[in-house]
Amino acid sequence: GKAGDPAVGAASATRGLWLHTGLANVEIARAGVTGTLGPGIGSLVFENSDTFSRRLMYAQGGRLLTHARVGTGANYDDALLSWNGSWQPCAQDASSNDALDPGIAGTVFENLGSGWSYATLANNRVFGLNRINSDRMGVWEFCDGQPRPLALESGSGALGPGMGPLSLFTDLRGELTGWGDDGVVVVGFAKVNDEAGTVANDGYFLIRASGNTPIALDQRTDAYGPQIPGYAFTSFAGDNAGAGQWFAFYATLAGPGGSLEGIFRWHPQIGIQPVALLRMPTHSPSSTTFWSALPEFALAPNGDVIVYGSACDRAPDGVTCLATTTDTAFWRVPAVGAVSRLLGPGDTLRYSQVASGPGSATITAVNTGWFNRGFGSSFDSNGRDGWLSSAGWLMAEVTIVGATHHVRLRAFDPDVLLSDGFE
Repeated sequence: GKAGDPAVGAASATRGLWLHTGLANVEIARAGVTGTLGPGIGSLVFENSDTFSRRLMYAQGGRLLTHARVGTGANYDDALLSWNGSWQPCAQDASSNDALDPGIAGTVFENLGSGWSYATLANNRVFGLNRINSDRMGVWEFCDGQPRPLALESGSGALGPGMGPLSLFTDLRGELTGWGDDGVVVVGFAKVNDEAGTVANDGYFLIRASGNTPIALDQRTDAYGPQIPGYAFTSFAGDNAGAGQWFAFYATLAGPGGSLEGIFRWHPQIGIQPVALLRMPTHSPSSTTFWSALPEFALAPNGDVIVYGSACDRAPDGVTCLATTTDTAFWRVPAVGAVSRLLGPGDTLRYSQVASGPGSATITAVNTGWFNRGFGSSFDSNGRDGWLSSAGWLMAEVTIVGATHHVRLRAFDPDVLLSDGFE
């Protein structure tokens, strides 16, 4: 926001950041000043412009990560963490200061904020995808001491993909997703040359301080493949999500029966599992239905995949949908057990109005509403809200009697899921 003395007028107002404590707004950053409201880098101050704070990412406990412009004359892009009442600088463009540079001799960060892609903040640990001045992309850990490189394009050994001496990160890109075990790690998307002279593999990699390892690769029918006999991944063009020790992703694949596509999940002790496949008798909502569309999904920490998708009854030919049977709803695909329908057309929504008291209406349509995250899109930061929380609450947009409303429900706790209906 922008604030100033009402008696002076808007001309003297300065930009800043505020955190609401539940009781009041507390200013935590102000352009043009040093001290606790400044960036904490000597005499540098936050720039009083529209680009002062370009991106924000919030985490529990009052932690706030921002990409901001700071400087006095010459301006720099910085990643900064607000914690315990002051700002901690984490990384800075074009800086040779050991506390803010990439930690690789002879290099500095380049365009630190232009490719904002940061993973979940936990215990002041932040993971970011950034570029250094040798035009190489990589993943760094920030805000817990000086920046530490974890993966680097054309990197091998500790900075490589963990697939042998000929393996290289050649195109590290994409969204970073929070993932936790004994600490916090991230999942990155990369291209890797597994063997000299062969076509490079696209895939997902677990990136961690103790060493990087692949999760899923295209052109492979081994443990990195889709776990459907004879099939290999051909593209990972869809969405992905991480929660707890689980990771889920959308992919296309090819094999003896032609091309398929759908959702898969991975766990370090289980490997890759197919979750939902379009127009396939297996990995479908039931023995008599198909998945006909899978536009969105989210992942719960227990491995349940919450799907916003469409199902239809199978026609006698076994490969097409029966007309007028499509059901677009929210579904739960658990790590173990059958698919269940959570919320969709035909369900009853209960509500209370002050003037007329309790009421109810039949839902005619559902959507993910303002939390929409369609395939092919990308959040500026993975810290932005989705429609499923780690505590199990799902936010949905529903249509009743021609009007749009927003509801929440428990998405992966079967003990309370239907105890009170939807409201």
